[in-house]
Amino acid sequence: MRLYLLFFMGLFLLNTACHRPPGKLKKERPESVALHFMHAFLDGDFEKAEQLSTPESKEILVFFEQTLNAVTESERKAMKAEAAANKKRIKTAECELLSSQEALCSFCCDQDGKPLSGSKMQLLRQEDNSWKVVLELPQAPDF
Repeated sequence: MRLYLLFFMGLFLLNTACHRPPGKLKKERPESVALHFMHAFLDGDFEKAEQLSTPESKEILVFFEQTLNAVTESERKAMKAEAAANKKRIKTAECELLSSQEALCSFCCDQDGKPLSGSKMQLLRQEDNSWKVVLELPQAPDF
């Protein structure tokens, strides 16, 4: 009887230790964060995208959200249709560690199964040991 009790107690502890609450993202891997961020962004779920971003990146996401809210309904539908088509193409993310705190990720796949061009994203490990997306506005050219 004691052996059964220890066995079931062990199973319970193992199950509890491995269980994540529903909707909780696994943030230990940059690939997971990059993929969840991109899907949230393309869905227009800026709140979720912000949770996966650095504080500095949130300002850029607010700009995108305000821009989306400022366009006409027909433009918004066209943008959402294009985003949905792009989301279907983004199946995986591959990340190269640049350092212990930075990774450069690309998304896959185009029609030929190759990484999508122009799909690089830099990620930064924050103090809370989770990867966060770093968004930066492009630099204006010098004239």
